Amino acid sequence: MTIQRVVLWAFALEFLLTTPTAAQEVPATSARYIFWHLTPIEGATPEQAQTVERSLRTFFVEKRGKLLMDVVVMDSLLMVEGNEKFLRCGTGAGCLAGLGEAAGVPWVITGNLAIVQGRSRLELLLVDRQKKTVAFSARIALAGLPTPEQLTGLDLAMFEPEKFVGGIDLTCQVPGAEVLVDGRKVGVTPLIGPLSGLPAGIRTLEVRKEGHQTFSREVDIPVNAARTVVALLPELPTLVSARQTPFWRNWGFWTATGVGVAGLVLGVAMHLDANKQQDSADLYKKNGYAEKYWRPYQDKADREYLTAYIGYGLGAAGLVAAGVLLVLDLATRPDEEKPAERQKIDVAFQRLPDGFGFLATLRF
Repeated sequence: MTIQRVVLWAFALEFLLTTPTAAQEVPATSARYIFWHLTPIEGATPEQAQTVERSLRTFFVEKRGKLLMDVVVMDSLLMVEGNEKFLRCGTGAGCLAGLGEAAGVPWVITGNLAIVQGRSRLELLLVDRQKKTVAFSARIALAGLPTPEQLTGLDLAMFEPEKFVGGIDLTCQVPGAEVLVDGRKVGVTPLIGPLSGLPAGIRTLEVRKEGHQTFSREVDIPVNAARTVVALLPELPTLVSARQTPFWRNWGFWTATGVGVAGLVLGVAMHLDANKQQDSADLYKKNGYAEKYWRPYQDKADREYLTAYIGYGLGAAGLVAAGVLLVLDLATRPDEEKPAERQKIDVAFQRLPDGFGFLATLRF
């Protein structure tokens, strides 16, 4: 910005040296547009911006004539006290609206030149002086100076923006997805035919739907033609826990625990009663009673001992199973939620620029 100010002040100083000092007021003009200087940004140099600006200005003057304010008259605005603030406008609509008011024109054309991924990108803005907003914008990629086709398109964008339009022939296999161009919704898939009447030039196309990965890409829309785009919106993996349920909510854990506890309780109860029956049988035997007296106690004691041992076995097995489930849960519990691993192959019949074909998507 400092280099730009020095260059613009050099223009103003040259004009001041060749103009009578009494001429401090800007002469009246019938022009309706003023083409302010381009701003170099993102790696572009002032010299590059000036070269592109001269190419644009020459074409605009030849095509639009008196609609565009003369550059000498435009730069004479800087001779008026207080107007040096316009050197700091950049592409600010509010500041440039003040420039348009000082020049007496309703429209201000400005822009910037940037270097994006090693290529020059030009953006022109049309500022509405009364509304103090950007009424229209156009972005194009340059390979040196603008081509004749690009100059014609930019001329339409700034002076007849309603004619600087094109379209997008969009193919998307996901129905119900929103289609946006430069953040403005223009349709919903499936689309019937190409999207037409869109602003031409480099635009940001976005296709989105909940549960799917958003498709976002810059698209260079040609004037009076349609750009073919195939948008893929793969499904997003569902966030699930690596353990489906914690052990304290797992019916298997509680079933094993219940069986273990019940088995131990049964075993202890049967063992205690079996001891009593065995004591009675032993007492009858010790006192010399016949077998018919002590046999019932002995048989019952044997049956209850067997039941107690079975209960001990079931109890131990149940508690061991519950312990295994607990250890496995603690050992495999994740630290955070992670996406579920899904594998899916989508095959769809798609309309392509040169005919029809199958489109396959493998997600893993």
